[in-house]
Amino acid sequence: MDIRVTNTKNRIQQGLLKCMEEKPFREIYSRDVIKKAEISSRTFYHYYSNKNEVLDDTEDELVSGLKKAMEEDRSGVKRRDHFATSEEIIHDFEEDFKATINFYIINKSMVLTLLSENGDIGFLKKIYKTTENEILTRIKLAYGSDKKIKQDHNFLFSIALNNYVNSIINIISNLLQYDDKLSPHQIRHIVGKVEVNSPVQLMQDQF
Repeated sequence: MDIRVTNTKNRIQQGLLKCMEEKPFREIYSRDVIKKAEISSRTFYHYYSNKNEVLDDTEDELVSGLKKAMEEDRSGVKRRDHFATSEEIIHDFEEDFKATINFYIINKSMVLTLLSENGDIGFLKKIYKTTENEILTRIKLAYGSDKKIKQDHNFLFSIALNNYVNSIINIISNLLQYDDKLSPHQIRHIVGKVEVNSPVQLMQDQF
């Protein structure tokens, strides 16, 4: 894509995000985005028909970047003949989520805006699905595709997976607010530690 096209579209996307920092997406009009992006109406409508297209483009680019980061991290996943211990899971987060955490840190402002009250619930669903697919892929790589979940307990696996994925996203989005005080390694370590300990245990450890 022509660099001028990329720069202009990025400018429009940033204009939308600036609007979303001030008010909910549903209250934003295309003219608001045009004003924030400091472009002409003609330029805006050359690339987009409305604010929804800008939002979709912004989210799709972020999700694509997240997928690439997760795929890069996936190369470190090792085959196991046993279910990972708590220590191994924490180590996995420290070593196999480097590109993923870096992606979130680099795109911190955009991610937090889209996940905020003014943001889009659809974005949360997109990164949830992306993360869920990645976790399932890693389970197959680590334990073998021949491993089958007992039919009677599929619903328990689904509940556990749902909680696991939501927890990862929630922890990362919270830690991004402290990334100026925490190193990427510390963030990965905390994510791993929270994943293998109950909330009660984590709170007890602070006393």
